[in-house]
Amino acid sequence: MAKDYIELINEVCNELGLYSTVYEDGENPGMYVLQVDSREMADLNEGLKRKFDELGIDTSGVRKYREDDDECYIEFALGDNSMTYADDSFVCSQCYCCYDYSPYYVNYYITDGEIYCIDCLKDDPALKEQYVADLINKPKKANTILDEQDFIDMGFTHLEDEYENGFYDRVDDPKQILANILAENPNAEVVFDVTKTYNPWATSFTVWIR
Repeated sequence: MAKDYIELINEVCNELGLYSTVYEDGENPGMYVLQVDSREMADLNEGLKRKFDELGIDTSGVRKYREDDDECYIEFALGDNSMTYADDSFVCSQCYCCYDYSPYYVNYYITDGEIYCIDCLKDDPALKEQYVADLINKPKKANTILDEQDFIDMGFTHLEDEYENGFYDRVDDPKQILANILAENPNAEVVFDVTKTYNPWATSFTVWIR
């Protein structure tokens, strides 16, 4: 029944001209997620209430926490599915699934007005090469998406040195690291790779060279 309500949500959004839309949840295969514009909550909630009344759907299970609750009918319609705000999520331009922005490391790639999730980027060789090309010899940019095997498959060699920049009296400068590498090999293609330590006080990183 929840899936029928999901279709109903999209129908109401279309009728009211809202930006809010239900998408497949990229992080939970087989599930759906409502990406909602917070400014549209009240309109969507009222639209769903009218639609339920028109269709004679029993909404006795609606839980209203306060008189001006803007979410009760939305929550009822979603069932076991979820909701995310448009400011906190993105829709992949290739698979059209919805993903929350990672609070730690960039989990998307933006190019030419399009945005791609990690899976679509890694599954598309041309897109993956474009992503890497945007990182080559750029000391202010670093990879947070590709894995070790991705770089190996693309012909890169991993330097054994590990670097850090943060609040522990260690400030390794990517600009200087790049300059040192290019001084020895002017034709080198260098990519900085963030090590996901989830440490808010320091960024650890390594280097790949092709």
